[in-house]
Amino acid sequence: ARGVMPVSARKARCVCDTLHPARSFPEPLKPLEHLEGVVCSIEGDASATAVLRILAEGVGAEVMTLRPEDKLLYHAACVFANNFTVSVLHAAMKTLGRAGYGDEAATKVIGGLAGIAVESFVEKGPVQAISGPIARGEVEVLRDEIAALGEGDTELASLFSALARQALELAVERGELSAERVEALARLIQK
Repeated sequence: ARGVMPVSARKARCVCDTLHPARSFPEPLKPLEHLEGVVCSIEGDASATAVLRILAEGVGAEVMTLRPEDKLLYHAACVFANNFTVSVLHAAMKTLGRAGYGDEAATKVIGGLAGIAVESFVEKGPVQAISGPIARGEVEVLRDEIAALGEGDTELASLFSALARQALELAVERGELSAERVEALARLIQK
């Protein structure tokens, strides 16, 4: 996920481009069979991207053009959506482990919740998909959850608070919480 094409490549009159599928490949040797319907962003020289577009569309991918200066932001967004989602699910799994759940039970609980959350996000968008104690303005519940997390793992409590700030941003945008509730929640999760 490099930025702009290197000067040496431009001077050598190389035709450079990239194709980045918005898809995880846990089995990297089988990527092409999983590209149908996947958004692939392409970036680079017009002649090269024209070829990439034909190739990607030939395997059923949806192609979008990416400006070179936006490539790193695009890739960071993909890391948020893929890698960090797995990391957050792992944090939830560790938290359930502290509550006495085994891996299989924790995976079932978390997988079900995550699936519904993603489905709701896709169908309704983030503002309408947000749920939980922050969306409902439950200050006491949030306070107690942060305290419980902090007793055994301050890093998890910090991650929880950072993500809570993002959830509060969505809840505020939805506009259903009173100013007092928003202020009380914000005090709990401030940096």
